[in-house]
Amino acid sequence: MKEGLTPDKAVELGARAVCRLAGNPENTKFEGKPMWQSYVPEARAVLAAVGVLTETCGRGGKLSQK
Repeated sequence: MKEGLTPDKAVELGARAVCRLAGNPENTKFEGKPMWQSYVPEARAVLAAVGVLTETCGRGGKLSQK
């Protein structure tokens, strides 16, 4: 895992990757926000499933060191 990676940054990186995988440009505006933000739920689900995020990540939680 990247040194110093915060939960919010991990979610952002994951959401950006899923956005690219779906063939969408990350920074195109969609509903007033960058397109990648539309993929945050998917990114959180994947990171939680592999044990990287705890339930409280992004709200003062910590990344798992697994």
